[in-house]
Amino acid sequence: MPARVLGVATATEVRGVAGVRWGRMDDTEQPATARLVDETSDQAGPMPPATGPRQARRDGSTALPAVFTWRHSRVGIVVAVLFFALSLLPSLLPRTPLLQGVVAGASAAIGYGVGALFDWLWSYLALPRPHPSGTVARIVQGIVVLVLGALTALTVWRQVGWQNDLRELFGMAPITPVGWVTTAVVAPLTAAVLIVLARSLRRLFRFVASKLGRALPERLARVLGFVAVVALLSFLVNGVLIANLFDAANAAFSVRDTSTDEGIVQPTAAERSGSPDSVAAWDDLGRQGRNFVARGPTVEELEAFHGEPATRPIRVYAGLKSADSIQARADLVLEELLRTGAFDREVLVVATTTGTGFLEPNAMDSLEFLHNGDTAVAGVQYSYLPSWISLLADQEVTRETSQIVFRTVHDHWRSLPEDERPALYLFGLSLGSFGVESILSSVEVINAPVDGAFLTGPPFVNPLWNTITANRDEGSPAWLPVYGEGRTVR
Repeated sequence: MPARVLGVATATEVRGVAGVRWGRMDDTEQPATARLVDETSDQAGPMPPATGPRQARRDGSTALPAVFTWRHSRVGIVVAVLFFALSLLPSLLPRTPLLQGVVAGASAAIGYGVGALFDWLWSYLALPRPHPSGTVARIVQGIVVLVLGALTALTVWRQVGWQNDLRELFGMAPITPVGWVTTAVVAPLTAAVLIVLARSLRRLFRFVASKLGRALPERLARVLGFVAVVALLSFLVNGVLIANLFDAANAAFSVRDTSTDEGIVQPTAAERSGSPDSVAAWDDLGRQGRNFVARGPTVEELEAFHGEPATRPIRVYAGLKSADSIQARADLVLEELLRTGAFDREVLVVATTTGTGFLEPNAMDSLEFLHNGDTAVAGVQYSYLPSWISLLADQEVTRETSQIVFRTVHDHWRSLPEDERPALYLFGLSLGSFGVESILSSVEVINAPVDGAFLTGPPFVNPLWNTITANRDEGSPAWLPVYGEGRTVR
């Protein structure tokens, strides 16, 4: 029986329904007015009109809306698999199986979009395609399948091991291969949701353009339709979806902030916030604040390390519940520093926390071991959210907290005699480094109001880090930049 072929409706027919012209089409993108032509018959009629959310077929059955149908680009699938495999490569930070599934699914969806766009552009430019049954085409397809299959199998097999190598470095419990079940379920679901959303936006654009096309020229209708959809999407995402999402996340993480980790007890030493002598209440410090003041090397451990008498390190902290405003929390920290005698120590560090209020124990402990406990560290919580959410939700609160706390402490510090005050340093990890950079307008400032700064894990939004990397000395790599011959930055 001769095969059916797909014809293209005339511009007049298409304009009446979609308001836009259709070029060459394949069987995955036919408009509602496309005609099915049977080579054995001279009769040809239009497709039945759409009936609600489902479209009626000739045999009386219904089809799912186009956004849910299994229409796909082969090139898109190939690039999606490649992106999926690349997403499993080692990361800088450990990932849970759930997070890995989300990352892998999002990567696959992006890869599909890139491949489908390339596929469409190739057809739009009317570039030649090899015949699918040709020998060369079959060889190329076979090579692509083998390479992608091998790459995917390798990354899938090694992914758990790579993550466990990282988790070992961070002192975290390993994950088992069972974690792959979570990743394997979450990844395709994430990719499917994102692809459906993208197709829905495309259909929304076509709908708006078709309505505008009844009164406006075709190209103008498309441009205005695109602008309208982007404006609507921006409003929904920024004004509704993101705001509600961050509010919900903040509420969820605020509950966790009230908990106390196992083994953490209220300190009794006067040198710690949250102690009976402190003006900062233990219950108001937050989960990470309680971890910070309750941990750290003891005097006995410092003396064993140095072989001489040691000083108990000072650790002061203010949580979000410690005061009602950033300035009030900064004033509380200054009061704690004065109470504990922090300005009489050898070293004073103003540390900007990560989103949840976390201060890296390895960094804090190392500082105290280096100076045999003759140190003071001050931290202030500014959010309940992890850094990666805070980075998207509100960078301004990070910047404002860092600047206000520094200014409050620095104003008192610089009022002291220069030969009697401690060396003043800044510390920031991850989003905390972004907060510290808001104090340092340039590299040269590091040597003016402070004695130095230690920043680690800078996110992509850090302007100073990007400047240093972009203007590094010739011959030094981006991952280990040398700036100004190492006089100020190392």
